[in-house]
Amino acid sequence: MKTFAISLISSVCVIAALSWPQTSRAQTVPLFQTTFSDANCAQWTQANGLGDSNVCQPGDGISGEGAWTASPGAVEDKITSVANMAAGGGGKGFRHAVGDGASNNGGGIILSWTPVAELWMRFYVRYPVGFAFDSADLYSKLVYFNQENPTNNPHFYWGYHGGATGGYAQNDGVAQTASSPYTWNGIMGGTTGDGLWHSYEIHVKMNTGTNDNGVWEWWIDGNLAYSVSNIKFSNNAAGITWHACAIGENFHNPANGGVVFVDFDDIAISTTGYIGPIGPKNLRVQ
Repeated sequence: MKTFAISLISSVCVIAALSWPQTSRAQTVPLFQTTFSDANCAQWTQANGLGDSNVCQPGDGISGEGAWTASPGAVEDKITSVANMAAGGGGKGFRHAVGDGASNNGGGIILSWTPVAELWMRFYVRYPVGFAFDSADLYSKLVYFNQENPTNNPHFYWGYHGGATGGYAQNDGVAQTASSPYTWNGIMGGTTGDGLWHSYEIHVKMNTGTNDNGVWEWWIDGNLAYSVSNIKFSNNAAGITWHACAIGENFHNPANGGVVFVDFDDIAISTTGYIGPIGPKNLRVQ
């Protein structure tokens, strides 16, 4: 089980693939994408193995992150048809097991792609109806970039940070946090999960050399929620890239009386620009 950091990071992930069957806004061939399609992804749980060859197709950049499980019941993460977003590209979805308390969750998955200095990552997340936290000051890591060596590697994680969408970026030992006015309560329409699929998109661009000119911004259901262009992800960014992202990380502190599932689907990563949601927006007024 992983430990949970008090801050969350604004993050962005990229996903690779070929043709995208939906008309998500103005994107050509992405760097990475997956709908966990039936043709490429069989039903999977952590017990099937964590290597790239065990999760979906060998060489597709999707692997398991860890073998830890959610309690009670040692519940594993899975790829399953019941986690599919019907309005998306079809197939299955990734289901992340989340228990009460801090860092009580399934092992997550890792996405890997050709290293790049800039990317946009769009993904969908569904919290079940009634999903609750024990405090309004809630934290939920949804994505974690360059997570494999956080001590020496510029990284960030992003999700819900202190009740708002936001995250935590680590710059060679210096923490940077960010949050937006787009809150859990505003997006969900109340204090608990609404059972709907919401589109999240992150854009990150590595700073150049020692300059404070990195970009960090994100959209919620197609609405720009936060944007800055003065982040220093690394004190010396020469040759530093974004190359991997964990999906389904730590939560703090859910209060649902047992293990529930948070679903992820229709992930796309681009190097050429904003991807946008599939179909109409469904974000409530903040």
